[in-house]
Amino acid sequence: MHVTSRLLSVLAFGCNEPQEKIMDITFRFFTVIGLAFFAGCAGQNTSDKVSEKSPQEQTSSPTVHAPKLNIGDSWTFKTKNGTWVYTIREIKQNGNIVINTVPEENIGNKKASFTWFLTGDLNEIKIRLRNINIVNENHNGWLQFPLYLKKNWTHTYIQTGTKRKKRTAERFVAAYEQINVGSDAYWAYRIESNNQWYAANRPAKEVYWYAPSVGNIIKYRSRHLRRDFELIGTNVSIATNG
Repeated sequence: MHVTSRLLSVLAFGCNEPQEKIMDITFRFFTVIGLAFFAGCAGQNTSDKVSEKSPQEQTSSPTVHAPKLNIGDSWTFKTKNGTWVYTIREIKQNGNIVINTVPEENIGNKKASFTWFLTGDLNEIKIRLRNINIVNENHNGWLQFPLYLKKNWTHTYIQTGTKRKKRTAERFVAAYEQINVGSDAYWAYRIESNNQWYAANRPAKEVYWYAPSVGNIIKYRSRHLRRDFELIGTNVSIATNG
């Protein structure tokens, strides 16, 4: 059975499966769509949109700070497992963001949804389902503001799912370039990452693009992790902190 339909069945109708099996179904599901929120951020501000469709790269870039998002902002993105809608439900006093996530065809069905917890600068903390939490202790370190060309950082965190995994991610802002997203193109920072689980033979190679004009990552891909996400729609108002 498809992982997505199996998981939604577990969420919607309860479960007679052993807890260990629930955790395994859940973890495999989120290795496919995890990080997908970051592919879904595009705003009404089009100052970084460009008419050129062929890639261009700049030798310098502006320095950008974390975006300021608002309750009610929503994003729609496409993955190999269909179309998903994310809506900000709450922004906590410490700046952390709480997001409701639901398959587009199941909008309004609370049993099919899950909740995503992010830091104010868009790093993943936790995914909460009806039967399990998937947690990144010390968040997952996707972005580190301010961003600028050639910046690099290393982030260590512990990820819990079916196993407790210590990960170290080395991230590097490799370019400031035009990137096509759907029918549009934006100036964006290309971030390249080696994400190493201590028990794996080699790190996972990842690349994703952060566009200042839309305040978030607009595309993510990883050949090793077999993931590929891209923005297809949004309803947000973006501001920039500092």
